[in-house]
Parts: sequence; structure tokens; C-alpha cells
Amino acid sequence: MNRLLFFRTSSSLIRYCVRSTSSTSNFGLTNRERKRFYKKVSTVESSQSPTKYEILLDQRKLKTPSGNLVTIENEFLALSLAHEWNQQLKKIDLASMHLNSLINTIIDNPLKLNKEQIIAKVMHYLDWDTLLYRSDAPEEFHQLQITSWDPILKVVNEHLNTKFQSTYDLHVKDLIRETDRQIIEKYLSSFDRSSLMIFLFIAEQLKSILLSICLIKQFRSVEDISVLSRLETEFQISRWTNVEYYHDYDILDTRSKIAAAYLIFYCLNNNITRAIMPKDNYYYKSVGIIHCVHANLIMLHVSSMIAYGFLSFILAFFNKALFEIAKFRNNLFVISTQLSFILISFHVLVYFRRITVPVMTKNELNTLIIPSVFFCLSTVLSLQALMQLNVAVYVIIKRCTPALTFLLSAIVLKEQKLNLKTGFCVLTITLGAAITSTGDVAYHFQSYAIGSFSVIFHSLYLLTVQRCSEQRTSNDVLYINSLLSLPMIVAFMITSSHELSNVKSYDGYSTAKFWLYFLLSIIGGGLLNATTFWCTIKNSALTTTVVGVLKSILQIFVGMFAFDQLSINYKTTLGIALSLVGGTMFSYLEYTNKQSKCGSNTSDNDSEQTIYKSCSRENSRLVRDYFIQALSSIYEKNHLSIPAECIFSSKRDIFHHQELHKVKVKPNEWQCKYCNKTFYSEYYLDMHLSNRHNDTLIQHEQSACLADYCSIFRCDALKRSKTLFQSFDPFARNSEDTRRKSKKVPNEQQLTILRSRCASIINECIPINIKYDTRVKAQHEMYAEICAYLTTNRYFELPNYYKSFISFTSIFCSFIFLFMCFIGVGIVRRSDWKFSDNDDDEPEKPLSEETISTATALLSKSPRNSIIHSPKNSTSTVRHRVHFESLDDCNRLHSDPM
Repeated sequence: MNRLLFFRTSSSLIRYCVRSTSSTSNFGLTNRERKRFYKKVSTVESSQSPTKYEILLDQRKLKTPSGNLVTIENEFLALSLAHEWNQQLKKIDLASMHLNSLINTIIDNPLKLNKEQIIAKVMHYLDWDTLLYRSDAPEEFHQLQITSWDPILKVVNEHLNTKFQSTYDLHVKDLIRETDRQIIEKYLSSFDRSSLMIFLFIAEQLKSILLSICLIKQFRSVEDISVLSRLETEFQISRWTNVEYYHDYDILDTRSKIAAAYLIFYCLNNNITRAIMPKDNYYYKSVGIIHCVHANLIMLHVSSMIAYGFLSFILAFFNKALFEIAKFRNNLFVISTQLSFILISFHVLVYFRRITVPVMTKNELNTLIIPSVFFCLSTVLSLQALMQLNVAVYVIIKRCTPALTFLLSAIVLKEQKLNLKTGFCVLTITLGAAITSTGDVAYHFQSYAIGSFSVIFHSLYLLTVQRCSEQRTSNDVLYINSLLSLPMIVAFMITSSHELSNVKSYDGYSTAKFWLYFLLSIIGGGLLNATTFWCTIKNSALTTTVVGVLKSILQIFVGMFAFDQLSINYKTTLGIALSLVGGTMFSYLEYTNKQSKCGSNTSDNDSEQTIYKSCSRENSRLVRDYFIQALSSIYEKNHLSIPAECIFSSKRDIFHHQELHKVKVKPNEWQCKYCNKTFYSEYYLDMHLSNRHNDTLIQHEQSACLADYCSIFRCDALKRSKTLFQSFDPFARNSEDTRRKSKKVPNEQQLTILRSRCASIINECIPINIKYDTRVKAQHEMYAEICAYLTTNRYFELPNYYKSFISFTSIFCSFIFLFMCFIGVGIVRRSDWKFSDNDDDEPEKPLSEETISTATALLSKSPRNSIIHSPKNSTSTVRHRVHFESLDDCNRLHSDPM
């Protein structure tokens, strides 16, 4: 059995087991209850055997209804049972404690059944298995059975080597072959009596042995299995809506019973120790330790730092080789090709379903255009400085970036905490760079000025990228930045007086060294941009800069001897040493600061932090905004209010109180109403709320994490929609092809389950005490706004309120149209282009007598300002536009003495 899958789903299993209490109370059902007589629940090792565990209610040992002592061999199961008892509030609801009931049944065995008798009872359900006997009407339900149950039947047949077949005739005989029956009996015989009792309970709930086997083998989750067992009921609900007080309770009760039984079955057949278990001391300590160790490893994202350092180190030499060895000095063309390579790479990866491209709204366009401008200026000036400077000198100038980043970070990133130790390290690094630059370096003012401006724009670029990409991944920011930067670089290249002419007149296209260095520069530049965003977003702007400083030490050593050699003296040696010491100290301080922060967060409010970590605030915000934007008008139009049972109720949403205390004062200013502190972005305000006001979270047994419903509200479709790729790519396919290419699109069976769950959520969110017509109308309207998108054709379709601001089809077509117009004008008027500024400065050459006589003869036959072909070299395709003067002017011009 898949232990990793069990650990990932164990928390949800326990949550299903204990939620039956709240569900029963919600529907007004009464159960046998007694007052809670204990304060503390704990587990201890059994006095009878050190491998067994007992449950203590205060100091009382838990016993079964028959008076037998509850002893459990599996520690995880003992903790789960203790957790169930600890979840009882003022009254003990025994009817909802399914773990307790099943464990009591195993221990007491009230019917005194042996192993053979239990197998016989289980085999009784095989003769009338739900998956084997089906209905052929109506046609929609017939197709639903095929799409939902046939995959289960196929998996079971392949796994057990059976040949079960379904039928639509209830009177068919010998549907179950004897060999298949023997295979099932042999499979059941492999379990002990306790496991078989649990298996019998699961089969009774599901009315299917095949679904029970599918659950035990972990082919499907508890939630999916419970829906598949109620397929006809779910179909009727989707068609006629549900029956209040019955359907909602029925699905919750079935799910909680199956979850409890599966949890016990797994623990009985696997040796599990303490694991993830909500609201338990062992759970919080384990999660805190694991989270802290994991954070120590990923807080400073090592892989992104290494990738950025290596590529930034080697790319300088690739570019220098392209400029010096291949003599190709067209930096704008190189940058535009690098950006084109990035965009092409993105769409190739999208085509092969590796990544998705982001949606860009108006606000994101306004914010991300700023780092794109800084990126263009920094890149152009950096390559221009590299063409005129030695690699070592170029690196020395670029090493001044950390100091400027340090000074500007307090202005741009207002919430970034920078201490004196970090500032001293950065100052040491910069001082080392300054001392090195005063060594034996040939001074060139223009090159130094260009390099200095590149440092300024590079610092601004790093800071604005971190500032504007707080809610974006590195891939999203890289794609949008490249998309915005490419038109600007192309515009610079077109307006440049030398760039296009130099590219056309370059005579080294046929050499191997050009293509070698050109391809290395293009591919390396694209990868460097990707790793720069990756390192900046995963760490910080200052960390990215210091990593660049550390790699520059090695660049200086190599650059001293590559291309133009740099003289070595005591100044360069001292400067390199200071840079090395400062960079090492900074890395150590960054690591220790984040380690101590992790430890403090783990020790304070462990349980609250764990609940917060397990619930994504960003995904919860997406689901909440979707619900409010899509359904608020329906509530207002029908004069409805959100009932307390709804997951979006103010009494159940975990982050409801905190969201009410967040105020957006300005586009770049957020305020916490708890303490009136202001923050630059919502990201830092969320961090503040989780660290300082985590006690305001709604935490009880009925609290809901909206992020758990992302599959229903299509969070992935909202965050990374395929519509952007369809609108941008002129070769985009239709929606069916897009659905086929996305690896995250659920299949038809999963979508059916999601639609059923969505319908249940909608029914919970509609008040009960309203007219029937109003209820049905609201259900249909809400279903159309949310559940109707859970189909294969509409899964990635954006709702009406979430439309993209900019159409990339128009951008792409406009860019291609302007480019083709530019090329067309150039072809028609290419004789008027001046590819050299020296054409106007060339001295005029006197015409020979033969040329004058020929021109005079042609003048008499050709109109003024006509286009003529040269009489010589008739095979040439070049035409000359000639302006003819009158015959008298021509004779007078050439009759004057030279």
C-alpha cells in the first residue's frame, strides 16, 4: 500500500471522521449524548504489553461497552482515537464517533463471528454489487455509469486478474464466474479477523465489494469512492436539486464512516508510528521540527543561487568572445535575439504541456512595465561597457551594485529589514571593488560612465522585480518581462543609426566561430534571465546581488588573463580579499537570521501556525473573491443572506476576520486595522497578520479552509489560464485541443464528482427558509456561475468578472504588421537607404566624357527623374535612381575649369 499517499491524506481522513458531529447538529438530528466528564485525553503504553497503547480520559482507562480494556497495537490509530475523544465539546456524541464504534466492535465482536463467517457475509455483496448491475435509462445516467464505473471495473480486473462484467438485466444468472469468486475469497483470506470486520463495514456502506477493494488499494480517494457509491443519488440531485435535511447529511455521514473505516484498516495492516495528526501535541512538534529543518534548506534557495552564479559567470566571457573574437559588436541585436529565444522557449514548453503562460491584467501591466524599462537600460548599457572594457574591469564596475542595492532597498522595499551587520558586509564588498579598481587599469571615462549607469539601472531593476512580483512565480515574471522588453529593444535597434547597417554589413556569418559564440550568448542570455528572476524571487534582491559579487571574484581571476590581460598588484589582491571576506560573512548572516526566525515561529503558537501553514491564504483569497464576485449579485437580487452552514459564512471562513481588517489605502499602501501599521503590499500585510495577529483566526471544528475547494473553483484556471496562450499564439487551437494539452485538466469522472460537490456547496449556501421557486431559481443561477464551468470544454474559461485586460492577439498581429511594413518599405526604397554615415562625406568624382555623352543621349529618351539601368554589367540586378539636369546646365557644369 502507498504509505506516502496515506500520510498526505491522513489529515483529511481524520477531519472527515470528526466532522460528523457538526453535520448532525446542523441538520437538527438527535443522538444519544452525555456530558463530557473529562478534561484531558492522552495515550500511554499498555501495562500488559509495551507494544500496545491505551487511552486515558484524565486518569481513567477507556473501555468498550462490554467492559473490555481498549488496547491498540498501532500508535497512530491510538492517537487518532484519542483525538476523536478530545474533539467532543460539552456533550459526547457517540453516534458520530465512528473510530470509537468500529474499534469497540473489533474488540468486543458482539456477534462472535469467525474469519470464515465474515468472508461469507462479505461475499454476499458480490452477488449484487453496485458496479455490476446498472440502469440503462435515462441516457444521461447510462453514460454517467459508463464513464464513472467502467474505469473502476477495469482497474480491479487488471489488478486481481478477474473478468467481471456489468449487465443491465437484473434477472441474468451466473454473472459472477466461479473462478472470479475464488479469487476474491482468496484475496479476503489474506487479512485477519479485525481487518475483515472493517472490510465488511466498508462493503455494507458502499454496497460494493469492487469499490471497497478500490479504496483499500488506494486507487481512489475516500471522497471519490463515496460519490461513486452514490452515483444515482448524485445524478438525481444535479437534475432535481437535493432534499433538505437529508442529502447533505447523508453524504457527510457516509464519507465520515468510510474515512474512519479506511483509517483503521490501513493502520491494522501497516506499522505506523506518530505522524501528521491535526490538533495534537505530537503533530505540532513534528510539523514544527520538519518545517524548520526544511526551511533551513530552502530559505536560501541554493539551486537558484548556483544556477544564477554559474550562468552570470560564464555569459560575460561568451559575450566578450562574440565581440572580440567574432568581431560582432551589435549588442541591441544580441539582446533582442535573447528575448525572442525566451519567448519561443516558453511557447515550446507550453505546447508540450510543461508550463502555462500567465494572464496579465491592467494593474500588472502598469507595475511590471517599470522593471522592464530598467531591464532594457541595464542590459544595453552593460553590453556596451563590456565591448570597450576588459572583463576584469567590467566586473569590478558591476560589483558596485550591492552598495546601491543596499541604499535603495530601504526606499523601494520599505518593509525589508536590513541591519548594521549586513550593511557592513556589503560595504566591505564594495570597498574591495573600489580598491581593486584603483589598480593597474587603463582609465576610459566613457566606458566607466556607461558602466556606472548600468549599475544604477541594474539595482533598480532587481528591486522593482522583487517589489512587483510578490504574487507571481519566476516563470510568470520572466515571460511578462520579456514580452514587454522585446518591443522596446526592437524600437531602440530600429532608431539606432548604426545597428541595422552593421548587422547587414557584417561579413562573418559564414564562419563557425561566429555561430558558436552567438548561440552560446543567446542561449546563455535567455537562461541567465530566467535564473535571475528565479534567484531574486526565491531569495531577495540583495541575495541575488551578493551571489553575483561572489561569482565575480572568479570572473576577475579568469578575466585578468583572458583577452586583454590586467596587471596584478597589491591593490587588486587586497580588493579581491575584501570582497571574498564580505561575501562570505553576508551569506553566513543571511543563513543564521533566517534560521533563528524559523525557530521563533515554530516555538510560538505551534497549533495556530500549523493550521495557517496548512491553509493557503492566496488560494483561499481566490476562492473567496470568485464566490463574492460571481454570486453577490444573485444574493442581492433575491434578497438572500449567506447561512451559517455555508463555507463562506463569516463563522466558518478561517481568514474572515483578518480580511475585514485589511484596508487598501493607496495602490502601494496597505493598513492593518488591528494595530494601524502600514505596509507596501498585501503580501507583507499577510505576513504581519500571520505572525502578529494569528490569534484572530477562526479556529473550531466547523471552520473551513477555502483553499480546500480550489478544485471546484478552478484556482489553477484563474491563476494560469490557457486563454492567454490561445489569444497570443496565432496558431492556437480550439478549446478542445487546449484542454487536451493541459496536464492539469481533470477527466470526465473527476469533473462529475466535482460538479456533485459543487452542487452540494451551493445548496448549503442557500437559506432554507425561503420560497421553493426562489430557491430553485437561485440554485440554477449559482450553478451556472460556478458549477457549469466544471466541464471539459469550459474548465479553463474565465468567469465574466475575471477578464484579461489586454489581448495579446492584437499585440502580436500589430507587431508583425508593423515589421512587415518596415521590411516592405525597405524593399521598395532600398536604393535610398544609407548604410553608412560616410556616404555624404565622400568627395565628388568628375564624370568622364563617355559618361556625359551617354547620359545626354539617355536624357533625350527618358523623362526627368526616371529610373535607368546601367548599360554596363547587364547581369547586375542593382538599379540606380539618377537625377538628370537640363542639357545646358550639364554642359555648363562640365565646361568650367576644375
